[in-house]
Amino acid sequence: MPHIDPIVRFWIGVAVTIGIGISQGALNLTHAVPDVAIPAVTAWAAIIAFGGSAFLTALNGAASTNSSRLASAAAIPQVTKIEVTPAMVSHTDQDKIVVAGSPTAVEAAAIEAAPAAAAVAAPPAAAVAAPPAAEIAVEHALAERDAEHKS
Repeated sequence: MPHIDPIVRFWIGVAVTIGIGISQGALNLTHAVPDVAIPAVTAWAAIIAFGGSAFLTALNGAASTNSSRLASAAAIPQVTKIEVTPAMVSHTDQDKIVVAGSPTAVEAAAIEAAPAAAAVAAPPAAAVAAPPAAEIAVEHALAERDAEHKS
């Protein structure tokens, strides 16, 4: 289903509300529209309000799908990544929506462009891991004993 921006739906709603106001006489057209045109404007406002209301209901129904909700969230510039299940990704066409744990298209391009030097392997975890507390205590006791023997 195509995604309709919520702002577009908002402005359609405003236009429908104005049409309802004109067609029901709540919005007075006297002195705003020539007197001979008021009946025609009122009639067309009623037609537009009725059709627009039906159209807006259909748009709002379409916007309630998961893919439309994801597309609305992805359209926000501050949202950089949305993680979903693999089944949800197949229903969207947004680059920001990815399978949980996967990089976005932008992230993947950055990873591919990274220089090979950045991919140098870190030393094994055992080489950089801190020794257990018991080993530290033994080393400290041995250092104190050695200091006592030297003096």
